[in-house]
Amino acid sequence: LELKSADAATLVTKVKEGVAAKAFDDDKYMKPVLEDDALLFGLEDDDEEGEGPPAAGESSREAALERENKELRNQIAALQKSINTMAKTMRGVMVGDEAPPQRFIDDDEDEDDDDDDDDIPTFAPADEPVPSAVAAKEASLRERAAAKLRGDSKRRSHSQAQHDSDYFHGYSTRHIHEEMLKDRIRTEAYRDFMYRNKSAFEGKVVMDVGCGTGILCMFAARSGAKHVIGIDASDMLDKAKEIVKDNGLSSKITLIKGMLEDVKLPSHIEKVDIIVSEWMGYFLLFESMLPTVLVARDRWLVKGGAVYPNKATMFICGANLKEHRRRHIDFWSDVYGFDMKCLVDPRDRFLGTYVDTVDPLSICTSEVSLLDLDIATVQTDDLDFDVPFRLQALRDDQLERFVVSFDTEFSQGLKKHVTLCTGPGSPETHWQQTVFALAAPLILKKGEFVVGRVIAKRRKSNNREYDVRMSFCVEGKESQKKVQDWAVRAN
Repeated sequence: LELKSADAATLVTKVKEGVAAKAFDDDKYMKPVLEDDALLFGLEDDDEEGEGPPAAGESSREAALERENKELRNQIAALQKSINTMAKTMRGVMVGDEAPPQRFIDDDEDEDDDDDDDDIPTFAPADEPVPSAVAAKEASLRERAAAKLRGDSKRRSHSQAQHDSDYFHGYSTRHIHEEMLKDRIRTEAYRDFMYRNKSAFEGKVVMDVGCGTGILCMFAARSGAKHVIGIDASDMLDKAKEIVKDNGLSSKITLIKGMLEDVKLPSHIEKVDIIVSEWMGYFLLFESMLPTVLVARDRWLVKGGAVYPNKATMFICGANLKEHRRRHIDFWSDVYGFDMKCLVDPRDRFLGTYVDTVDPLSICTSEVSLLDLDIATVQTDDLDFDVPFRLQALRDDQLERFVVSFDTEFSQGLKKHVTLCTGPGSPETHWQQTVFALAAPLILKKGEFVVGRVIAKRRKSNNREYDVRMSFCVEGKESQKKVQDWAVRAN
């Protein structure tokens, strides 16, 4: 319809007089188009405190409604806070048919980032319609959570790949190599076994598994090797190439970057005569590098070839914690004349697994071998073990920790043997000793025997780490046998 200017003027006048506005005074116009419209609930409104009475002309009913709305907004805000807290607590737990009738709605688009603190779902009421896209995302969330609970093999495989990536990344920095190279006992053992047995290397093809900076490759090259192949998956290999070039050995050393299980040797090399590797970790087997050496052995070593070190032995003994308490706990009782014992946490008593240089004077039992590995024949399955031990008390004392160390030998086919020792009383190495502290001491009398078993298995969640269980008691007191579990893992 066409509105004439005269009619428009009349309408404007009536609006000014409130005639048109009066038509909307009916309460039916106060109902929202959408029930529980979220726009009507301003949860973040900054309501002024201490509101006064309704303004002049405002009906008492409107004032009452405003007060009621404010109270409801406060209640909703409190409920929302409680729900978010509950969502964090129950995140990833409520899955499958046993889940309560709430639903997860996840607004984070990055579904792969399971550990992101922002990736926390909020609840939607069970009777509220959920768009199909949200429902699909909900199904994805439930499947992801269910996969976690049932230990999905693909997820474990992905997890192990991440652990491997973290492992190699740790060896990409200069600092860890600096620590190893400055460990003269370790590094000179490898140097000496090669330099003292050059006749064993003359004209041979040598492989270094996990070559790092290339130091062992260069020892082998200077010992007369015909050619040396170094393999490493860390970024340090790029620097190793520079090091080899800077030392004029590029013609004798080939460096290959990648997981050993995936790499190929140069076309002109099918087999190698010698494999060298510094594969040992804390507890001898931590980091699980030996299985990679065994892959190289089985794939590329010529018949009659040698792997160095060719033998490894793990030892165990018992010790007290007197020296440890003196150095790390009693110290705080008198710090330049002041009492600082409040700084000592009960956890500082090291009820667990740790690496330390153990004072030989704290050793209170004999030492026995737990595991003997012949690298020429050992298989990967042998690296999970269940073995007994029997230790004799050297004096009346308290056995408060078991101490594990290892020796490695460079001897196969060599005229001059070299042994690398890491036990208490040996020159200190970066491996130190691996300590398994007891939850409660075992009281010993001189001459008594401690009998027990060690069960060590690679962890399913990360096969570079170990779960260790020991059962032990004083011989003849089997009814007092104790069982304790530890984990040998990265911090």
